Amino acid sequence: MSILKNYRTCVLPKGIKLFRKALTTDFYETMFFAFSPFETFNALHSTEFIQLWKTTNDIEVLYMVKNVENNKKFKKSAIVEIYNYYFPEDEKKSNEYLILKKEDTFERRKLICKLRENNIFGWVTSVDNRISLEFFTFDLNKENNLSFVESFSNKNEYIYTIDTSNLLFIKHN
Repeated sequence: MSILKNYRTCVLPKGIKLFRKALTTDFYETMFFAFSPFETFNALHSTEFIQLWKTTNDIEVLYMVKNVENNKKFKKSAIVEIYNYYFPEDEKKSNEYLILKKEDTFERRKLICKLRENNIFGWVTSVDNRISLEFFTFDLNKENNLSFVESFSNKNEYIYTIDTSNLLFIKHN
């Protein structure tokens, strides 16, 4: 039995707005997106411009959050548990989730390969174990599912935050 049976998938519907800070609009093997322009402050790139993207198709991804039913106050990433299931010989501690999630490390690449073997090409999980969520894609065909719309520098131009609890359709596995 796969650990993925313990988690759900969610669908990012066609047309959803996604935000990212990046120096170019190129497609990369891995890409992070926020659901609000205000959540782009964690971006690795120091640019004043925020990019607006949208989904051109429904995108189904792994909903990598523990205790989905109790997610009102915070959402805790399940990345460490999933990694440890697949790679028990290289067990990570719960405080090492950022190494797996944010850093382009050998461990993250290893996890991505294992998820791709299970037809998982992205995930939604918490931003730093807070209530906010982020979308991470490692779909090699992302050009078919995402399109760049525009760049802007004033966060107030898009002064809303998407309510992801209503937007993401959570499926039981």
